Amino acid sequence: MKFMLTKKKILFIGLLASIAALMRGFSLWCNVNDWDCRDKNDSILLFFMVFIPALIFSLFTYPMSDKIFRTWRNFSLAFIPLTIFLVAITPETSGSIVAFGKETISIILSIIFFVSSIVIISVTWLIQHFKRKGK
Repeated sequence: MKFMLTKKKILFIGLLASIAALMRGFSLWCNVNDWDCRDKNDSILLFFMVFIPALIFSLFTYPMSDKIFRTWRNFSLAFIPLTIFLVAITPETSGSIVAFGKETISIILSIIFFVSSIVIISVTWLIQHFKRKGK
C-alpha cells in the first residue's frame, strides 16, 4: 500500500508543526537583543501559522468517521501548500497606505482555512447523518 496520511500521521504532523510555530513565535532560539534573529523567526512563524488550525481540526475529526476525515484531509492537502506558497511569494510589506504583506496574507488564509474546514466538516457530517437516517 502506498504512503497514506492517516489520522494519526496528520495529528502528529500538525502537533509538531504547531509546536515549531509556537517556539518560533516566542523566539526561543534568539537572544533578547538579536532583532535580526527575531525577524527571521517571525517570517518562519508565518509559514507554520496554518498548521495551528490544522492541528485543531485534526483533533476534532479524529473521533469522526473516516469519510469526514478524508474529505477534510483532501481539502487540507491542497490548501496548506497553496498557503505556504502564497506567503512565500508575498513581499514583507507593500509600499501603499494599507500595509499588506506576509503577515496579513498568513492571517487571512488561516481564517479562510478555519472557516472552510468548519463548513466542509459540517456539510460532510450532515450528509452522512441524513444518509443514515434515510436507510
